[in-house]
Amino acid sequence: MAAAVLMEQCEHDPKITFSDMLRCLDYGGTIAEMGARCLYVRTGRDGLGWSHAGSNGLPFIVDRRDWESYLHEHFPTEMG
Repeated sequence: MAAAVLMEQCEHDPKITFSDMLRCLDYGGTIAEMGARCLYVRTGRDGLGWSHAGSNGLPFIVDRRDWESYLHEHFPTEMG
């Protein structure tokens, strides 16, 4: 349920951090996909967000290491 709330609020609530979204990836399945959707919406990665089901019809990237690498490269100040 918490992942659903994050997904509803991630675009407009700056209190929701990348760390919050990354934590969802640790759970796998639907929760990880919700966290990934939040990350895509917040970062604009690959041009994905609310209007796409996945990257070229493929599932969202839900690998935490991949996302951490991406975030450190593109959002270093927010990653600490």
